[in-house]
Amino acid sequence: MKSRPQDILDDTRLFKNNYLKTRVTLDATELKLDTPSNPTLKQATFNIYKNSNTLKVMVGSSRGGLISYISEPYGGSTSDRQIIEHSDLRQKCESGDVILADKGIMVQDLFAPCNVTACTPTPMVSGNLSHNVIVKDKKLSKHRVHVERIIGLMKTYTILSKKLTRDLLPLSSEIIRVCIMLANFKDNIM
Repeated sequence: MKSRPQDILDDTRLFKNNYLKTRVTLDATELKLDTPSNPTLKQATFNIYKNSNTLKVMVGSSRGGLISYISEPYGGSTSDRQIIEHSDLRQKCESGDVILADKGIMVQDLFAPCNVTACTPTPMVSGNLSHNVIVKDKKLSKHRVHVERIIGLMKTYTILSKKLTRDLLPLSSEIIRVCIMLANFKDNIM
């Protein structure tokens, strides 16, 4: 049985070999908050899928598995695409970079002018995917799990594991950033 550091090294090598030009692996996450008293803010933060008011951030991890990108928080009704459109992520990428993302993050057209490739799992159109497509999608999903793991670690902090109160809403960006950066230092990232 390999030691834990060797496992991490092997995972990192596998990732680098398969996705050498990966700049960032993206995933969005939402944090519940108390219902705002302001009707406009209440509407902007309400997520019909979660049936609650939430803040949404786009989180990106590096090839090494550490969080390297955090968007500003947006209301829960904001789409992943809208967050990326309003973010500075495209300016941080270089020509030839690759971005790995979830199937719901359809932003290839936003990155194409920058010569950046956005890789997402193939959408199920007819229910039949070729063996090669399935293998590619499995590899992609295997690498996406690291950003999901760090998001899970971030949410273990008490301040984010409960609903954010109204008085903390103005500090939400700073709270999220601090919790994500602290999650980078936890042992079980990769």
